[in-house]
Amino acid sequence: MTFDPSEEISNIFSSFFILFIIVAVIILVIAIIIVIIVLRAIIGGGKRSAKRKQQLSPFKEYPDSVYKNKETTQICQYCGEKIDDNANICPKCGENLK
Repeated sequence: MTFDPSEEISNIFSSFFILFIIVAVIILVIAIIIVIIVLRAIIGGGKRSAKRKQQLSPFKEYPDSVYKNKETTQICQYCGEKIDDNANICPKCGENLK
């Protein structure tokens, strides 16, 4: 068995080439993942983004039933009791409200 340097060098290069291919594929996969994340952030990201936009909105949409069933109440200026808007006398403290 003789030592052949060209064969040894070709084995080393083939090992480095395989390692280079593996690293290149890993970097490519990471780059694709980053591009997908960036595009989802720019485009809006679907349901999660719509939910987040609703959370950040200063205005909320309420159903009509919220506005139709409004209670008309007032607070007694003497005792702080919540009373009907049409009441003339506070039922808790007995003070005249009008």
